[in-house]
Amino acid sequence: MKKLPLLLLALLALSITAQAQRNVTRAFMDEEGVIRTENVLRAQLPPEARDGLTPMPGFPLSFGSNTTYKPMRGVALADLNNDGADEIILCHNEEINVIDGQGNVLWTQTLAGGMAQYPAAVGDIDGNGTLEIVVLTAYGNARGGFNVFSNTGEVLFSTVTNNNPLICAPVLADLNNDGISEIIFCGRGKASASISAGIHAWNLQGEEIDGFPFEMPSTPAFTPTLADIDGDGFLEMFVSTTSALICVSHTGEEMYRVESGEAYKYSYQSPLVVDFYGDGN
Repeated sequence: MKKLPLLLLALLALSITAQAQRNVTRAFMDEEGVIRTENVLRAQLPPEARDGLTPMPGFPLSFGSNTTYKPMRGVALADLNNDGADEIILCHNEEINVIDGQGNVLWTQTLAGGMAQYPAAVGDIDGNGTLEIVVLTAYGNARGGFNVFSNTGEVLFSTVTNNNPLICAPVLADLNNDGISEIIFCGRGKASASISAGIHAWNLQGEEIDGFPFEMPSTPAFTPTLADIDGDGFLEMFVSTTSALICVSHTGEEMYRVESGEAYKYSYQSPLVVDFYGDGN
């Protein structure tokens, strides 16, 4: 009668040993700041990396994913219902889900134009005291989508862009200081696209504001970065193409550009604006 428990213990020990000897991939940054990967045994990882953290009640949650296009860069957090606690805004596949801190899905909507690969932008666009949610979508090079929701999930505006995938997160900012935010994003369309390649600034109704779009000679790389660099009270926009960094005024006029030439290419990242010298600029 004692053989069966001993056999189970032996099998359990073998299973644990096998797990410890399993190869996994670890990411790390080398001395030059380059991110690299290496294969290590699972047992070589620290316990916290193996075991993870204890989830909150109601979590984890599982959602379906597209087989080709995966969501990137995480989720958005915002207090959509003014109850003092943030909701989780998850964009994945062709859906947006709003989830509370107990793991309850408060509402779900279908996204127009394809899959959301990047997080939503959240802000009070129209200045009425409630938050709006903006999500951009893409589906290969075939199409893209522009989606605006109320804080309760009502579709305020949506449109599909032909031959123009919107593979970035938008920026919400008041360019003309009228108390109403514009929705600023980059399009990377072909000649037959419904919107041009470049920086777009739309209002809540999907209309381009005066001075935009700012068309670019090559593919825009990512989400624009906004900052008032000249102290005039208006925001400037910085955006990269694969071959240049461009500064654009709040009225849609080019202020300057830095060409990379053949030395290097700009990646699909947003520029950073930093006051290195502490002089307020």
